[in-house]
Amino acid sequence: MNLQADARGPIIRPRVSGDMAECAEVLRAVHLRDSYPVNWPADAESWLAEVESAWVAEIDGRVVGHVAATISDDDARVVTVERLFVAPSVNGRGIGARLLDVATAHGDAELALLAVADNGHHAQRLYRERGWSLRSRTPITWGGSDASSLLWYELRRNVREDPASG
Repeated sequence: MNLQADARGPIIRPRVSGDMAECAEVLRAVHLRDSYPVNWPADAESWLAEVESAWVAEIDGRVVGHVAATISDDDARVVTVERLFVAPSVNGRGIGARLLDVATAHGDAELALLAVADNGHHAQRLYRERGWSLRSRTPITWGGSDASSLLWYELRRNVREDPASG
């Protein structure tokens, strides 16, 4: 899959049910290259669908990226970013950053959180470049030889920021 963005870049839009097969296909390519997710889900489409608020990046009518976000049931000022991935064929074009910004702005939360396995080097670099701070590290046993801990990152937002700018 060798897709080109136009001068405006990819289209970022809400995910719809018709995107699920393509999202799973892109996720498979990411898993084969980066071991994300560390453990391949039994049903990738269902795993992606577990989170209702989700967006995709699209180039030339094809899905090339995905992100989801969940507002905390305990504190509406906290959003958790999940299931962020970008097709390896379009890495380095800022698509992950754009998806991350959309998810972070979801619900006008003051604090955004996310977790990444310690083998997610591309993701960790993106988070640091976007101003996220490492909050904590939790040892895991389910990562096998691929990952030994889960890294929790946070980003504090000024909710008066306009997420559409930038």
